[in-house]
Amino acid sequence: MNDEHSLIGVIKLTEALKCSDNHNPYNHPPQVTRSIIAKVISDKQVNNIAFKNTILRAWGLQGNTTVNTIDSNIVVVVLECPVTLKMILSQTWNFKKLHIVTVEWPIEKALHEVDLSKTTFWIQVSNLPIIYVNEAVAKLIGDSVGPFIKTDITSEG
Repeated sequence: MNDEHSLIGVIKLTEALKCSDNHNPYNHPPQVTRSIIAKVISDKQVNNIAFKNTILRAWGLQGNTTVNTIDSNIVVVVLECPVTLKMILSQTWNFKKLHIVTVEWPIEKALHEVDLSKTTFWIQVSNLPIIYVNEAVAKLIGDSVGPFIKTDITSEG
């Protein structure tokens, strides 16, 4: 067997390589991908095909976007457009009335290192007496379930 194709040959060819040797012979930066992990919060498995199709339509995804199922109720969306990424992460989403956790997947982390245990969502409170419809009460209610972010109530109520 030709030595360069054997296991020992491959080891010999690669043993002196270092990360610092990594250079781009084509003189352009590597393409940066932007990935979002989307997880449906449910005890039951959702229909992954319906989930993928729904987020493709809801998020207006097209072009070189890919959506891959990686675990039960978890998909990875690979995007090219940073504006689309920002739009997706700045809103709350649901699938069949089930909350979707969306987080950016940092390229330096493995999937198991990404925290999917925290999410942002809106709380709507109905039938409050008008005296309690104010920013202070909204903050009190929000803080009771997690860190309060903002309200759409003006200072006038």
